[in-house]
Amino acid sequence: MSDLHVDGSRLREVSARIVSAASSLRFNGVLSVRAGGVLGSPEVASALRDGAVQQDARAGAVADALQAVGGSPAQAAASFAEADAGLARVF
Repeated sequence: MSDLHVDGSRLREVSARIVSAASSLRFNGVLSVRAGGVLGSPEVASALRDGAVQQDARAGAVADALQAVGGSPAQAAASFAEADAGLARVF
């Protein structure tokens, strides 16, 4: 019979890193803000603004996904600990 070793503190650390990465993931649209005056072309400035809006939405979607999955390693650690405690009570 093989032993399964689960490092709960490591799993909780991974969760914390994932969640903190999600909070720092934001698109910087500085170029699109300055484009109107710098480029002198309303069409190019508009295209840059549209692209910036799309990039911001994509970054937000990725951040939301990371927030959603960020807790999974910590939840797995808690599940293993609970199962282990249950087995310890039985044996």
